[in-house]
Amino acid sequence: IPAVYSNGLIAPGRWGQNPLLLDRRGYNKQKDTPIYTTLTASYSIPWVEGLKIEGSFNYDLTNQFSKLFELPYTYHELNVNTGEYELRNGQGQDSVQLTDTYRRSTNMVYNLRLSYDRRFGYHHVAAMVGQEQQQYESSYVTAYRKNFVSPAIDQLNVGSDAAEDKNNSGSASESARNDYFGRFNYDYASKYLLELIFRYDGSQNFPPETRYGFFPAASFGWRISEEPFIKDNLPFVDNLKLRFSAGKTGNDRVAGFQYLQSYSFGYDYVFGNSDAPGVYPNTLPNNLITWEKSTKYDLGLDFDLWKGKLSSEITVFKENRNDILTSRNLSIPNTLGFPGLPDENIG
Repeated sequence: IPAVYSNGLIAPGRWGQNPLLLDRRGYNKQKDTPIYTTLTASYSIPWVEGLKIEGSFNYDLTNQFSKLFELPYTYHELNVNTGEYELRNGQGQDSVQLTDTYRRSTNMVYNLRLSYDRRFGYHHVAAMVGQEQQQYESSYVTAYRKNFVSPAIDQLNVGSDAAEDKNNSGSASESARNDYFGRFNYDYASKYLLELIFRYDGSQNFPPETRYGFFPAASFGWRISEEPFIKDNLPFVDNLKLRFSAGKTGNDRVAGFQYLQSYSFGYDYVFGNSDAPGVYPNTLPNNLITWEKSTKYDLGLDFDLWKGKLSSEITVFKENRNDILTSRNLSIPNTLGFPGLPDENIG
């Protein structure tokens, strides 16, 4: 692919985007002024040994402005049939175009935890309960114009005011989560290990009646290498551990607000001799939607031998997923007024 022909004319390069044309095509500038903050605090309660309160707060701001200024540009392309160098407009563009875009988002997370950690001889006990809440908001707006009077001024008001030469759009979104969680740990002489955990998670993607899901889990471990019959007879075994765990998790990363009736713009209405903008329902809501769930089990064996010269982790696991969101495979008449059936927890 030639960059420049032998007569000095710039060639198209790949798909008319020869890098030698960059200084003729305008620019794409982006300015970011973000803010990221984290505040953490902890307090060890003096009258109860091992008891601690911890908390954190995060505030993140995304502030972004971009300006895409596109200039018409030309290049030459060799016609192999005629041998002539034909002039082309880059990407079919014949006028100055400008797109301004502004994005802003905020994300706030706070987390509060109460923890306890204490050792009593061979017994070690640790526990924690906490709560976390997150709120996210974003907004977006963009404006476009073309047919500028001059490429010397890269501002929207210089572009054509004709309806067919300008456009704008915008959107906004928000999301929130509220989670409660806890953990209990116990081990005896670092040989027999137990952990119990739970989460009670709430998601905006589900209606109030089914918004929260309870997800427990437990794990057990036996460090066989700490037993005398291994320590005294097999000194080359540094670590030998048998472990088992079982638990349930939930998924809320699904399309939001499926439990509400939503609408789209379109299907205009006629009143008299005037055409009026219309809206129409685009989904059939499901007010019973809830978490997708997964139940997992695993059994494992870990070992380290000869001071780490040989080590391995072996795990056998099984996972069952249920309540997956999917729609029924049924035909519905157009007279229903909806394009299809809603998702249900039937997968």
